[in-house]
Amino acid sequence: MKKKGLSCILVILLLVSMAPALAASPQLTVQVPGTLPGVGETFTVTVEFSGNPGVCTAQFTLGFDSSIVDCTRAATGSVLKGVLAATNPDASDGARIAAASDTPASGDGVIAEYTFKVLKSGDPAFGLQEVELGDA
Repeated sequence: MKKKGLSCILVILLLVSMAPALAASPQLTVQVPGTLPGVGETFTVTVEFSGNPGVCTAQFTLGFDSSIVDCTRAATGSVLKGVLAATNPDASDGARIAAASDTPASGDGVIAEYTFKVLKSGDPAFGLQEVELGDA
């Protein structure tokens, strides 16, 4: 009976020690509408953060084909609410967001939100570039 109890305790300790390794790594995902609206119409693209361990800095560029869509607005999302941030929807290589805080921004959800205007039909080929996330 003593051996069974000791075995259970060892298993629990092993699982607890492995918990950080089993946790999901931070991931940014671009959420795009299934189909683009018509030429001249606008739509929203979001970047969602999951597995957020708490970040103090975030910088990334949302790349896209500027001959198909025009980024009219770039803003931080709810995850970065209240942090010092700079956005540039007109960067030469896409729409950029940079944010910094002395207190880690934690939780999962929308980290960035972009508004686009359709210039012509086609595939805008959205993708994240130059992603840098930092903690305290």
